[in-house]
Amino acid sequence: IYLGINYLKFKKFDKAVQIVTEVTRKNQNSFEGMYNLGQAYKGLKEYGTAATYFYTASQLRPSDADAHYEYGICLHKTGNRELAREEYETLVSLDTEVAEKLRKEIGAEYLPPKVVGVR
Repeated sequence: IYLGINYLKFKKFDKAVQIVTEVTRKNQNSFEGMYNLGQAYKGLKEYGTAATYFYTASQLRPSDADAHYEYGICLHKTGNRELAREEYETLVSLDTEVAEKLRKEIGAEYLPPKVVGVR
């Protein structure tokens, strides 16, 4: 998986998909594999596919704020406002700073600034 991560760092998203897919075939319950496949597809601007992998990563590790954040970003990019709002709500309970980052990143008026004390 580390080779795939290196490809991500150098923005070689096609190669990252190829390597990480091969690794995750052997272990479909790999949080790192699912998260990094999400990153690779996001880099390719295939947000629907990326969302699928970030969703799986968030299910494998429900307390991981980064997986929920990335899932929320991809949901917003694909126009799924309701699920993006739900991810924001999840993030509010996990990590208020990451929740606020999501709200600011997507600039969504449909996400209320519920985070107290964060500006």
